[in-house]
Amino acid sequence: MVQDAVEGWAGKTGTVLDAVMEDFISLSTYDIYIAGRFEMAGAARELFSTERGASRSSMYADAFAFL
Repeated sequence: MVQDAVEGWAGKTGTVLDAVMEDFISLSTYDIYIAGRFEMAGAARELFSTERGASRSSMYADAFAFL
């Protein structure tokens, strides 16, 4: 998966958050580990919990200690 595809790329495009939202109907049974910038981790936590039923207590990221 790439965010900015070059001409001829046949794979998925977009962000990892886009891919998760496209590929999973529910995240309620998963433990989720997030690495990345604070803003991305916060966006993932909000998106996954509100739109895919992920439990905030089953999401882990160093960034959460600062958010």
